[in-house]
Amino acid sequence: MRTSVIEVRDLLSVLTVDEVEKRFRNVPGVASATVNYAARNVTVRYDESRLDVADIQVLVHQRGRPAAAAAEILPAQIIEHEPEHEPEHQPEHPPANKQTAAPAPAPAPTPTPGAAPASTSTPALPAVPAPVAPELDDPSVKDADEVALAVGADIDNGLTSEEASRRLSADGPNELRSAPRRPAWRRVLAHFQDPLVYLLLAAVAIALVAWGVEGWVGWPVDAIVIAIIVLLNGVLGYVQEAKAQDAVAALARMTAATSAVLRDGQLLRLPSAELVRGDLLVLGEGDSVGADARLVQAASLR
Repeated sequence: MRTSVIEVRDLLSVLTVDEVEKRFRNVPGVASATVNYAARNVTVRYDESRLDVADIQVLVHQRGRPAAAAAEILPAQIIEHEPEHEPEHQPEHPPANKQTAAPAPAPAPTPTPGAAPASTSTPALPAVPAPVAPELDDPSVKDADEVALAVGADIDNGLTSEEASRRLSADGPNELRSAPRRPAWRRVLAHFQDPLVYLLLAAVAIALVAWGVEGWVGWPVDAIVIAIIVLLNGVLGYVQEAKAQDAVAALARMTAATSAVLRDGQLLRLPSAELVRGDLLVLGEGDSVGADARLVQAASLR
């Protein structure tokens, strides 16, 4: 038995780990198969007298195809693997056709009447899965074209306005999440949470008790005056706080960062909060970088 490591990056892009291992184990002559997902390969233990790595790869791709496609590919692979000389190691159960170098996983199905016969003049290769966007682990160490493919960016013309709007709706604005604003009633009560206010309220309670002891005669002027002072202090504090918050919000809007973006082939100046994944930034001297980005092209950069 021999152990080899085979790259299966294309299979892992369309199949799960269990499906890939099962496909390798179903190949005649393969004793075991273990997939290393991080390295995108599979460790295969097989009978070297019956198979080699190329045969295993061909048979694995054949098993992922429909029966009709396998019937067309099999003769071409027989010609492709036809040995020029007698191999040193003969398989334990040689097939009837002496020209076959790689054992077939199953006998070719009987052609359907009226179907075109399989062509043996041109070798046919196993189908290659359609390319998929690569995983974007660390964009800073990847090629710019690979990063653009992963985020669906157009380096020449930038994103379209429709695509940018769709991504902004799906991902949200490009800004840090701020703490939710406290409701107004909580902000009002916060101005009464002070030790001095507690003392004044205690004085109001004592004045009311004294007024009651005296027989509720007249008006508790002291208690009323102190209560009005406490109330006015809370209202004035709330008004001042609201004005300060409005001033800070207006200042933040005035100093909001903007970025030059290429969209629909045109250069636009947008708030940095509207940037989306895949946007093409155009940075000039003194511009602020509105988001994490991968440098694609530079001129006079130091």
